[in-house]
Amino acid sequence: MKRTLLIVGILLLGTALLLAEPTLNGTSGYIIAPSANVEESGPKLAIATGYSMIYGDKGLAHVPFIYLSFPIDIEVSFAVDTKTATDLLLSAKWRFAEKRGTSFAVGANLQLIEVGDSNTFGVQGYLASTFRHTLMDLPTKSSIMVGYSWKQGTQALSNIDFAVGLETMLFPSKLKNHLALLLDFGNISYSLSPSGGNAQNRGLVNVGLRVPAFKLFPSTTISFDVRALDLFDHAGRAVSFSTALTFRP
Repeated sequence: MKRTLLIVGILLLGTALLLAEPTLNGTSGYIIAPSANVEESGPKLAIATGYSMIYGDKGLAHVPFIYLSFPIDIEVSFAVDTKTATDLLLSAKWRFAEKRGTSFAVGANLQLIEVGDSNTFGVQGYLASTFRHTLMDLPTKSSIMVGYSWKQGTQALSNIDFAVGLETMLFPSKLKNHLALLLDFGNISYSLSPSGGNAQNRGLVNVGLRVPAFKLFPSTTISFDVRALDLFDHAGRAVSFSTALTFRP
């Protein structure tokens, strides 16, 4: 079962051309924290596929994903988190308001943890706001997220969630907005059973560098992320590399 799901995930990685700048679970955003923005789809559907590698004290994990963005400000993503166990992550987000550069969205991440073993169900729901500003004269996008998590076998409201995210362009005049600093902090992880960067007992700080999506072909873009997870904790630190390819037909 686990081998089949891994093969499906790899096939998903190669069957579509994508355009996302994703979090670790495939939702558009920062490292862990989602943003209130939805990838622009134009008049038609935008399709993206990507892959994240996570290496930490639990070993190497693979997280392939596929992502769909619709013209009605809705995005959906599906990710497979494989290591010693396999987790399925299905995320959805709806940007219901955008005014004067500020966006508001609601979203959820449905999870089936340890498929074929415990088959534990969980959900992370949230409300997010994203706005653009400058930080030390650098173009910056920041987000605030609040929500809650529930996991089968725990209390009905097991965790009140919060997170903040920041993406700042580095040396924009010289690098032409082709390199960004990522920073997010919160008491959430990309999953209720993460392969790296577990925020179950305390908040965590993540940093990274992003090469924002740039054009390969007229309708195809690609982006890259390098991340360090849970930097200031005594355990649970991890590093991650991610790439995503997007296509707008």
